[in-house]
Order: sequence, then C-alpha cells, then structure tokens
Amino acid sequence: MFNWKKDNPIELSLYSPKVSINDWNRFLTTLLKWDVPGFDFLDFSLVFPFRATEMVFLKKANTVRVFLKGDYDRLKKLGSLIFPFRPIGESKHTDEIKKGGIPFGLYIFKDLNIFDFLVKQRITQLNIRTFPIFGKLFGWGSAVNEDGWRKSVFLLNPEKFFEIDLEKNPSFFMEMLDHPLLKTMHMHSEKPLFEIDGSTIGVENFDVFKHSLFVGMSGTGKSKL
Repeated sequence: MFNWKKDNPIELSLYSPKVSINDWNRFLTTLLKWDVPGFDFLDFSLVFPFRATEMVFLKKANTVRVFLKGDYDRLKKLGSLIFPFRPIGESKHTDEIKKGGIPFGLYIFKDLNIFDFLVKQRITQLNIRTFPIFGKLFGWGSAVNEDGWRKSVFLLNPEKFFEIDLEKNPSFFMEMLDHPLLKTMHMHSEKPLFEIDGSTIGVENFDVFKHSLFVGMSGTGKSKL
C-alpha cells in the first residue's frame, strides 16, 4: 500500500489509444461528484464549483504523460468508473513535475486540441484544474514552454481540448496497458456486497439504487440494502 497524500500527482495509463470527449466528460464529472450513493438529488457538486480536478500533462520529446492530483485509494475504489484510465502505483516521473512559478500572459481556447497546443507553443508541462459551473465544465491553469516561460490557460471546453487520438497523432507516445483487462477487474470496496473473481463491489463503487435490481422473497431484507 502506497502512502499517498491527497493531492499527490498520480500517473495514469490508458486502456485505449483513443479517449473521446464523452470519456473525458464521464471521467472528470465522476471525480467531481460527491461520494454519496443514492443521494444524487442532494449533489450540487456539478452545479457550483465546490470542487476541482487537477490534471498535469508532461511532454518530453515525443512522450506525453498524464497525471491526476488526488487520492490514490479513492481512484482504486472507483474502479471501472474512471475507465479508460488506470492509475499507476508508483511512478518515478512525478519528480519531473515543476511546481510554482508566476504566469505571464494568457491562452484562451475553445476548440484547439491538446496535441496541437503542445507542438505549436512548444509546451513541456500543462497544469489544468477543471471545475463545473451549472453543469458545464471549464478549465483553468498554466503552461510552461521549452524556454521555461509560464502562461495562464483558460479552457472553455476542456473535454474537447483533452481528447486523445493517437492514431491521428502517430508522432506522440503515451503510456498504454499491454494487455487491457475487463473493467470490473479493478473494482475494490472496503465494505463489499459482492465478490467476483477477486473483485469486491460495494455501494461506493456505483449508485446501486439507480442501476441495480434486487430480487428475493418477501421478508429477506431487500429494502435494507
């Protein structure tokens, strides 16, 4: 078990060479939501910017690495909900992330793709905090170029900006899983309701009251689940 701090950068690997706009939207909104299964009607985390999710992208030569600042244990519990990403246990590349620095200047993007931005602006590090306002996601952060200059970045459509398609960008390399596994293989729960092939599934993994059907004889306690 790694002793992660809540805001440590966690490197992510990919199951697929493509991460669509919908994949990013699902991934980011999952991270922003409260962990209160069955009480979505009380969750205003996607309406007001109570929380933010920080992504870090490092570019060295033609290699791009993706990091998420957060809680490693929470990511493991979310399991398939963060598909097509998978957290890497311990990465030596986290030490390459530069900290601090005062930005001078501003980039504002709506439709530009991250690969075009990295190349055209000669970016080596990109930090973006994604936050919601009335259900719409926005991004704010900074970018460092090869000369060490840092500029602020504002994204009007972070899901589109982050979209990954390595087939259209063959000059880039990103960390991929050699043998993709089934989504459920990485589900974990501290208080599981079910256990299948070594995976433990509990109410914190997904909203059981929205997606599950409980069947049983009268008086067996279905209403208490």
